[in-house]
Amino acid sequence: MNVLIVEDDPGTRLILSRMLSGRGYDVVACATAEEAIKAYHAAYYPLLFLDLFLPGMDGFSFCRWIRSQPDGDQHLILVGTTSDRKEDLQKILDAGADDYIGKPYQADVLEVRLVIARQRVKNIETRTTLEANLQQERERLRYLATHDPLTKLLNRAMLMETLQDAVRAAREGNHSALIYIDLDNFKLINDSLGHIIGDKVLAEVARVLQKSIRSQDVPFRLGGDEFAILLRDIGLEKAKAISDRILSRIQDFAFSDSTKTFIVRASIGITSIDGTVAGEEVMAFADSACYSAKAHGRGRVEVYDIDDESMAEFRSQAPRAAEIKEAIAAQRFEILFQPIVDLHTLTPAFYEVLVRLPSDGKLLLPGTFLPAAERFN
Repeated sequence: MNVLIVEDDPGTRLILSRMLSGRGYDVVACATAEEAIKAYHAAYYPLLFLDLFLPGMDGFSFCRWIRSQPDGDQHLILVGTTSDRKEDLQKILDAGADDYIGKPYQADVLEVRLVIARQRVKNIETRTTLEANLQQERERLRYLATHDPLTKLLNRAMLMETLQDAVRAAREGNHSALIYIDLDNFKLINDSLGHIIGDKVLAEVARVLQKSIRSQDVPFRLGGDEFAILLRDIGLEKAKAISDRILSRIQDFAFSDSTKTFIVRASIGITSIDGTVAGEEVMAFADSACYSAKAHGRGRVEVYDIDDESMAEFRSQAPRAAEIKEAIAAQRFEILFQPIVDLHTLTPAFYEVLVRLPSDGKLLLPGTFLPAAERFN
């Protein structure tokens, strides 16, 4: 353990240095507070022995100076004093010292003080470590709240927040565009090559996106194999050009093992942000355009068209698909048994098994929800 001694009396300084060195401490001894300040900046000293009456800056001022430093609370300060007056001892503690020890220094008393000091230094170090770990964990959680840990891109929550800002900016004349990207064959890659390769594919796609956009544009990972990019201050034609470039670069990548090779494909939807609709609707428009690209053959870019019937149908089915997923997770589907009666015996010969989706107090027929289930599978 490093120990810093600040003592102007040469004899006392030498005696204390020898006592501490003989017990295995690494000692630096200074005659003035000014020398001690230089030593303080050069190394970390968990334990300090301090004399009060020094030439130049006195011990009280030096003690207060230490406590004012960024890590000033991480030191144990012992003050040597010849006084036993209560007001003097209180003044020592008020200056920021942890304890005091009587002068002249006696070996047995010093030993007791050192045992206590070692434990208190250990406690300070433990507290400092715990505080540092807590701060790191807070920073990690703060990062995870806004970023995707795999690709290091911003996440869906941040996209929705950023979209609201983009909509407000568009109302003032600064139009933007949103690109929605869905990898077409990612499940095949994941199932064939494994999740480790799948994660590498996603990370590589994220790098492609970052290299394909301008400095003011912001990429996001929405989850799974879905990404989005907010293109700031841009018209629809330029947004389409950037989307075509992204599509081409994604398809330039091939991943393989010893027996199989896969070319990554993607479908992309684009919508403009002109301030006429909220961020949630902007997201739905881009998603609809992306689905339309998939429905029309995949591996292509489509721009949202409010008059396109397939895109409008997609938007109407999206909430139903979410309802289906929730019903599956909560096991809310209802199974009904309808008897098929034998007309001769008037007893059930068979049962027809029917599935219904509970929704708003009603039981929906399969024809109502199966199209959405098939489309969003």
